[in-house]
Amino acid sequence: MELVGLLDEVRELARAAEETWRGVREAMATIHRYREPGKWEHYATQDALLGDAVQELGELERELERCIVLGQCEEAEPRRRYEEVRRRLEEKVFGVTRGVARNQGG
Repeated sequence: MELVGLLDEVRELARAAEETWRGVREAMATIHRYREPGKWEHYATQDALLGDAVQELGELERELERCIVLGQCEEAEPRRRYEEVRRRLEEKVFGVTRGVARNQGG
């Protein structure tokens, strides 16, 4: 069933977003502790994007679970929403995070 596969993808992306969000929050605490205000804005933006994505993915996960249980759902709309969140995270968070890690020798 396609919806079950999509639900797995949503859960995997949500897990990655939550882990990244946790890392961003830890970085923000470190920046605050060592008073590095120049870095704060970048992490605050990441924090907001990840928070929104985690919430949206949670809503999508619950919607897909209902669709699967009820057996009534068109895959196109949940798939479109998932792709939109995934693309936004890839462009504005994960791509940036990988770039930062590369620049720091990671």
